[in-house]
Amino acid sequence: MDILGELRAKAEQEQQRLDEEQARQERLERQYKEQIRPALLSIMTYLDEFVSHITLVGQEVPHRFEVPGYGPITDLETREHAVTADSRQRITKVLYSYRCVSPVPVSFRVAGKEVGVECQEWLAGLQQKFIDWSLRNARDEVIGINFEVEFAIPVSFRFLADRENGRILVSFTNFRGIGTERFPVSADRVDQDWLNKLGAFLLKRNDDLVKLPVEEDDRARIQSMVRQEEMARNLELLE
Repeated sequence: MDILGELRAKAEQEQQRLDEEQARQERLERQYKEQIRPALLSIMTYLDEFVSHITLVGQEVPHRFEVPGYGPITDLETREHAVTADSRQRITKVLYSYRCVSPVPVSFRVAGKEVGVECQEWLAGLQQKFIDWSLRNARDEVIGINFEVEFAIPVSFRFLADRENGRILVSFTNFRGIGTERFPVSADRVDQDWLNKLGAFLLKRNDDLVKLPVEEDDRARIQSMVRQEEMARNLELLE
């Protein structure tokens, strides 16, 4: 093959690759416009009205958090409800958040130094405001720690666009205990019935929203996107 023939063959292969990628991007864009964007806008609109109503009527959502060395904290109020999105025209993320706040500071005692340190680390990890002082025996050994805590535990729900797969990746943090849980939902399933299940879940009336099984490839994809989201949040904090 002469030089021009060789270059022509490579150019045709590259053009084919570019054409296929363009077709793929056009398909993803249609999927975003026809399914993902309407689904995220529906979620945002529903959450806006949901927050407006529960704020007006003072609707509380029960929460229970296990404090190391102490036990459950349940007497908490939900405050500072907020719904935000990264954009309306090119929406890819909806965030619903609030805080579980103790009406008055909570005082308690944790027996044992190791468990007391674990409690300190738990509170610090959640960025809770607290004061503590050690209890010591006659030999000046720490035998426990007293705490006074102003609980304000952050709770959040994230709805992220998964353009490659036509899905919404749902994650919620500190809602059913400390930690994050995740599951995907196909964008075309976000209808009024699904939104009603979302509302019932947010009020902790049932768990129907999260009862569908998650396949392993979906689980890996969710974890990857959530890691990217967490890295982005960390970079925002550093700026």
